[in-house]
Amino acid sequence: ITALNNAIDYFITGLVTSVDIRSSRMNLLYPNPTTSDFRIETNQTLRSVSIYSSSGKIIHTWQSPSKDAVFQLSDLSNGTYIVKIESDGNETEYLRLLKAAVR
Repeated sequence: ITALNNAIDYFITGLVTSVDIRSSRMNLLYPNPTTSDFRIETNQTLRSVSIYSSSGKIIHTWQSPSKDAVFQLSDLSNGTYIVKIESDGNETEYLRLLKAAVR
């Protein structure tokens, strides 16, 4: 049985004798939800970071951002966005980001 919820894989073969739990996340995106900007924490060199609307339209791409870059979203409407993170190791990760109003 393989479950992908919360990016955790459970591998069970035959009788339950052991469980191997691994996280598939390479990058940490925060704060999420956000009101105006976000950061990415990673051990890898970033090649590009792209923002997509929930309908799949590309909104913005940053090429070769630094590891401590702040990505501004102040000009975007509140809603759900997809962040595509590409690293130098040809690894790609898609994360959901919520932009919300200030309370």
